[in-house]
Amino acid sequence: MQLSKSLSFVAAATAMCLAMTGCGGLFLSASAEREAQLTVEVPAEQLVVQGFNGSIEVEGSDELVDVQVTAKIRATGRDQEQAESRLEEAELTAVSEGGTLTISLDRPSGFSGAVSYDIKLPTGIAVVAETSNGSVEILNTQAAVKVSTSNASVTVVEPMERVDVRTSNASVRV
Repeated sequence: MQLSKSLSFVAAATAMCLAMTGCGGLFLSASAEREAQLTVEVPAEQLVVQGFNGSIEVEGSDELVDVQVTAKIRATGRDQEQAESRLEEAELTAVSEGGTLTISLDRPSGFSGAVSYDIKLPTGIAVVAETSNGSVEILNTQAAVKVSTSNASVTVVEPMERVDVRTSNASVRV
């Protein structure tokens, strides 16, 4: 009898925890996605990419003179209407200041979702990439690279300068 009561309590506590955190799709059961693109002609010495819950891919090319950004944005909500509303409010931004170009997703308070980036840029621009729960791949930048992520792998190919990588629970390839 005691075992049955204990199991019932554990099951009820687990269900309550899932409901309160949104796990199991009880609260955030809908999602909406879109792609946004930017081309930034501002010359920069450093590119800073700020992401969350998504991957970052940066590739350098000798043939480019501008920075080309493609972002895949996903928002979640209780229902489809809320997910689409949150997605509409999120805006891909590029801010250039003092030789640094910062790419990020401006999102409203309470935003739930993710952003993944695919960025092409001229070689020779240093890269700082920050995300969580997303892999980072930096190719052929021929400049300094600094990466911070968690729970995801990092790959850096042909940086040609200093590389600083921080991740947890994942592999690093340089």
